[in-house]
Parts: sequence; C-alpha cells; structure tokens
Amino acid sequence: MCLLVFSSGALAMSESNEAVRPRHGVPFIYYLQHLNVNTLKQINPAVAVVDPYDSKLTPEQIRLLQGRYGQLLIAYLSVGEVDPTRRDTMDGYAFREQWQTASWLTNVPKEAQSNDRWSTRRVEYWSPVWQAILKARITKLIEKGYDGVMFDTVDTFGAFEEHYDRDVIQDMANLVGRMRDHVESIRPGFRILINGGMEVYDYAYEKTGEPFLSLIKGQLKEDTWHNEGGSAEAPWTKEDKAFLKRALEAGVPVFSIDYFTNDEVKIASPSRMRSYLNTARHFGAIPFAADRDLGIFIPYNREYFSEERHWDSAIPFGIHY
Repeated sequence: MCLLVFSSGALAMSESNEAVRPRHGVPFIYYLQHLNVNTLKQINPAVAVVDPYDSKLTPEQIRLLQGRYGQLLIAYLSVGEVDPTRRDTMDGYAFREQWQTASWLTNVPKEAQSNDRWSTRRVEYWSPVWQAILKARITKLIEKGYDGVMFDTVDTFGAFEEHYDRDVIQDMANLVGRMRDHVESIRPGFRILINGGMEVYDYAYEKTGEPFLSLIKGQLKEDTWHNEGGSAEAPWTKEDKAFLKRALEAGVPVFSIDYFTNDEVKIASPSRMRSYLNTARHFGAIPFAADRDLGIFIPYNREYFSEERHWDSAIPFGIHY
C-alpha cells in the first residue's frame, strides 16, 4: 500500500508496496463537479479535494483510491455559508427546512446574506449551533474514510466586518481551532485545510493560544497569477503572496488553483498554463490549472506533470511522482 500522511504539519509518504501502485498523473486536483471514482482513477492525483455531495464516493471506493492508487482524499466543506438547494441526505450535507428560521441564518444582515454566484447564504459561523452542525458533518466524513477536510468560505468574515461589532476574524480562528479539537478527539491525524482567508494567520486560537498556522495542514489559494482573461494580479496580490510565503515557511503546503477556461473561454492556452505552472512551482506552491466551474479536467495538467522535475515543489511535502 502507498499511503500519504501528514507529518509535522506537512505531507509525508509511507510506502510499503510501491510497485503495485500506478504512477500519479498530477500532484493535486481541485475538482468539485461531475467527479466520480472512475475519473479519479483515470486522473490519479496524489492529492484530491473533492465534493462528497457531488461525487458520492462510497467508503469502499474511498478505500480503493487510497489503497490501490495511493490517493489522499480531502472532502470539501463550506464553513461560512450554507446551500439551501442541497436536499440529498446521503452524505449529511442536506439543508433542513427548520434552518430557514434559525437565528444563525436569519440574524445575518440583509446586505451580507447572499453569495449570489453560488446561490448560497452566509451564516453566523460563531454560533454554537452551526458549529455543532459542522462537527456532525465532519464526523460523517471521518466515518466514510476521507483523509481530511478542506474548509471553504473561510473568508466569509470579509463580508461581515462592517456589519458586526465583534472580531469576526478571531471568530473564524476559533472555529477552525474547535474543529481541530473535534477531529483530534475522534481520529488524530485527520487533516484540516483551508481555502483563502489568509488574514486569519495573524490570529491565534483563543482556547490554547496556538498560532493559526499550527492548526491547519494545507492552504488553498485561487486566482493568484493567471485567470481566463490574462493576469490575475490585483491590488491585494502582493499581500496574498506574502501570506502564502508565511504558510510555506511554517511548513504548510500551499495548493494553488488558477483558472484558464470558463463558459466563454473554451480552449486554454498551453503557453499561459505552462507559465502559470512554472511560476507557482518556483514560488513553492503545488499548482493546478483549472476550469472555472471545477467540472472539467484540463488535460494539459497531465502533460505538464509527466516530467518528473515538475514535481519539485510537491516533493518537500511528501507528494511524489
């Protein structure tokens, strides 16, 4: 078996029978729509962030991908928003009708309630009731066999800062700390990664005083160097890169996702993707060139990572060719 595990805040590999494991096609994918066990076999990433609601991987399929293919499977979970359209109960992500009147949902100021891009609603994530819901969802993910969880919408605090007389970034740091405590009580070593929201690096978990970066095992970051229109450089890009450097210096792997196709841009430029992948690697990140809707795998990723030297930024974190 070839199993990826985190060690000292990073990824490390333990290999007992590498000869029977197919070589990984790419070091990392962030692929949330229209994904299933067969697609994961074909792409064969070393690390995959997947949506358990959409992929509906069974415990048996998860064990197969982990054992036969050596994949590390990280489940997507939104911690700052809820999706009222999700009604399927099989994975614990269903929206319950009684939540329509829950204070952690209805108390959000009207101006900050909706994320219109995804038809989701922001929640008061510091609510003990909401955090109990998250703990129950994480418990189900652990029971299914996932290796970890990736918290999305960590940056919800950005929509709340002008509406609440409280430190909403500290609230997010405490949420992640409490979730870390929860998983350690059930399955020590279960990993927590986050997407965006790097401003929380300046905070500590109030219960223990631990700096935030000691609570997580990976940082995802979208739209850093390139996007469908060209450069993704923005006024905040320099600050974002400084945060990501801090993560790398703390031994936390950085997983980069930049976008190259969408509904209008159907064909991605190989030269632009190569430029992005090279730039992200040289920065120290583990990159993935993605479709904006996260439902199409761009084959150039496999072509690029067919060269073993392109795995150089992944190897320090135990992610091997």
